[in-house]
Amino acid sequence: MKIWFDLSNSPHINLFARMIRDLEAEGHEVIITCRPLANTIDLLDLHGLRYKVVGVHYGGNFKMKLLGFPVRVWQLWQYLGASVSTSRFPRARSIRR
Repeated sequence: MKIWFDLSNSPHINLFARMIRDLEAEGHEVIITCRPLANTIDLLDLHGLRYKVVGVHYGGNFKMKLLGFPVRVWQLWQYLGASVSTSRFPRARSIRR
């Protein structure tokens, strides 16, 4: 099964790293996306996880976040599917290729 994790903040890496490794060990294809926020990328590297950076960090400016949110959703569209996410918006059920 293909399983997508969108790790959008650094605490998510420590929360899901073991689960990701367990799923991979069971033969599942795990896809990880992230955004460059705080030390998210450094933690993914530290855990030795393969990932794809999607989007940018828009900082503390509310207007930039408001404009950036739909851009990142559009960028993530190709990954929609069976997923685990701590984001506020739900995910679909099957991965697109």
